Amino acid sequence: MIRELFIKNYRSIVETRLHLEPLMVLIGPNNAGKTNLLRAIKQFSDAVNPSQPFKASTDGSPGGLVGSVVLGAPIANRTITRASTRLIARTDLGQIDLEIHGRSAGPSATHLRVTPKDAKGPRALNLQEVNQLVAGTRCSLIYSFEPSALRRAVPMQWARQNGTIAADGFGLSGMLFALQSDRPDLWDELQREFQEFVPGVKRINFGEQDGNVTLTYWEQGHTAATKIDEVSDGIVLLTALLAVRHLVGETAIVLLEDPERGVHPHRLHEVTSTLIELSEGTPGTKPVQIVMTSHSPYFLDRFRDSPASVVVVERSEAGGTVCIPLLDRIKDLPDRSASLGELWYSGVLGGVPREAKA
Repeated sequence: MIRELFIKNYRSIVETRLHLEPLMVLIGPNNAGKTNLLRAIKQFSDAVNPSQPFKASTDGSPGGLVGSVVLGAPIANRTITRASTRLIARTDLGQIDLEIHGRSAGPSATHLRVTPKDAKGPRALNLQEVNQLVAGTRCSLIYSFEPSALRRAVPMQWARQNGTIAADGFGLSGMLFALQSDRPDLWDELQREFQEFVPGVKRINFGEQDGNVTLTYWEQGHTAATKIDEVSDGIVLLTALLAVRHLVGETAIVLLEDPERGVHPHRLHEVTSTLIELSEGTPGTKPVQIVMTSHSPYFLDRFRDSPASVVVVERSEAGGTVCIPLLDRIKDLPDRSASLGELWYSGVLGGVPREAKA
């Protein structure tokens, strides 16, 4: 889990520092830079989590360890817009400092410094602790789930050949079908996790028709499976979130854009409860950090008792993205009787289009 993230010179972000909770919600108007914050975390994760664990080398070549410095191999510079970008993450195990030098196109040189929590200065690194440290920043794609896409049936042949989930959630049933076939151990683990969150559902299963595969749910007390079209958006979203964790392996962070999209306000408590339980874990599941965006004042109301989980994202007068903890915006309010959603909608909390400010 990332406890603190420092970002400098990344897209619209000139410089900002974020203190992160297990569940973090970014609110603000369109084009404020919320997605850029998710992209920064994704860029950082991709750079410090190579496809293979770090290994020591004797000649100091890229990939080897020198003192407390890990030299990363060049990466494709597709999201860097300035000559030098810096991303620093602090976790429970230490600090990771990533600096990328390069132009807006072409490869970039990356310099990665890993400092374990107990380090007093440069020292020989234990490869196991380095890999454990960076593994805590491993994140998913940036998902923007659509309930209708999550429910869509997938051609059986596509499911067998791909086994992936698109950014909008299409392919969920196919990915889980492939997981059941290829990794029955992970499939059984997902089933156990799902039952921890939804005790009323005994098992997730599959239905096939006309060469397509879709999901069904066996609920307690029912004599027939319930089709995915007939269960709540909250259950479908939970299925997708658990699937993402198993899709990418040991995911530590899940990045989401507006997971409440398409969910009726009366059903938002299901989405919120799902996200909180995933971020905290249960006796049978491991916690996963969630960083998400939201445009819903109703969703924000769910965080009245945990305002430290919310960050207001805006553009400064100079045009750069700035991040303000919600706690800083509400601590001096004379009247706290209004809901957070009402305060945000009115413009009192900021994070609204300029013309909408009170």
